[in-house]
Amino acid sequence: MGVYLSVRGWLECVDDQERLVWDIVRRHDDDFYSRGWSTLSGPNGDTCVFYCGTIREQATEWFLGKLRDIARIPPPADPADLVRGLFLAHHEQHGMQEWQLRDGGLFVASTGGRYDYLAA
Repeated sequence: MGVYLSVRGWLECVDDQERLVWDIVRRHDDDFYSRGWSTLSGPNGDTCVFYCGTIREQATEWFLGKLRDIARIPPPADPADLVRGLFLAHHEQHGMQEWQLRDGGLFVASTGGRYDYLAA
């Protein structure tokens, strides 16, 4: 079979950043795992891009590379308007990690077990 990761999370973006996020998603499209992306716009013009899917362990670096590219999207005007987001990735053998998009980068952190209930 193989080892899998369940990936769930979202990105927050402003103005034209959503289009750039989708450009990156399309550029990395694999016609399978990429189907887990969707968008929701809030009443105040807030835009979130979500991902929900289960990927093979071998696709982890491919997915993280996509997130790194998204994290580097420049802010439209205000330097504080970088894309930011949070993903929880549950690895079948190694447990849960947080994938944080902030400050123009991707940061991987342990969850300390606080989200293990979501893996059940």
